[in-house]
Amino acid sequence: MKFSRHAPKRVMKRAKELARSLHVNVLIFAIVALGWLP
Repeated sequence: MKFSRHAPKRVMKRAKELARSLHVNVLIFAIVALGWLP
């Protein structure tokens, strides 16, 4: 998929939200993983 040099703000916002949710998921996964460790 090719992105134009000037991506629409809607796309940028969507990408930011996706990145944030992904970051939160990774954080939760790390906490859960640490919780399972002895």
